[in-house]
Amino acid sequence: MAEATPPQSAEATVQSMLASMFASEPQLGSDGQMHEIDKFTRIAPQQGELLCLIHRTLKPKHSLEIGCGYGFSTVYFMRAMLELTNSRHTIIDPHQISYYAGMGLEKVKALGMSDRVTFIEQESCIALGKLALEGYKAEMIFIDGRHHVDNVMVDFFMSDKICPLNGALVFDDMWMPSVQKVVRMVGENRKDYLRVDSPVPNAAIFRKIAEDDRIWNDYHDF
Repeated sequence: MAEATPPQSAEATVQSMLASMFASEPQLGSDGQMHEIDKFTRIAPQQGELLCLIHRTLKPKHSLEIGCGYGFSTVYFMRAMLELTNSRHTIIDPHQISYYAGMGLEKVKALGMSDRVTFIEQESCIALGKLALEGYKAEMIFIDGRHHVDNVMVDFFMSDKICPLNGALVFDDMWMPSVQKVVRMVGENRKDYLRVDSPVPNAAIFRKIAEDDRIWNDYHDF
């Protein structure tokens, strides 16, 4: 049976899906079972709309998210992709199946967009390195993986390797000191990135405006 959703019902399907998720109702997993979700692991609706706005502005051929969880951000990416039929999306999440029961991937399937999504079940530091070696580029990257400062730092460093000029990086969870630390590092040390004003305090947005041409010992405290 084809999984494609009729175009005229796609937006309604997205809205119904998000309403159920934000209401913390049990969600279908890839195992065919319904699973409870918590009220913490999610992005706010305003942040989801911001992701849609950035995607619609950039019109990326490829977008990527580090961390999928229950699929909140994924659904917003799919929503934006409904308007850009030649775009593809990559999800990196080593715990999507083992911890989240494939609930994020099930959202992609329910929207009939599995053929436009690549799922990588690996740690982001490994997956991003492989993508870089393959020459993969993503014009929009959402960093929302592990939130230890070293993980966030590595996710930025490796994301830079696959982000082309004029691409955008979006950091989630700016309320966390670890993320704030990395964002300060980028702002002080990476002049090849321009921080863009964000209407959502919990998200930090950077545009890649040049190649990294620092001398070998360049450093600015952050």
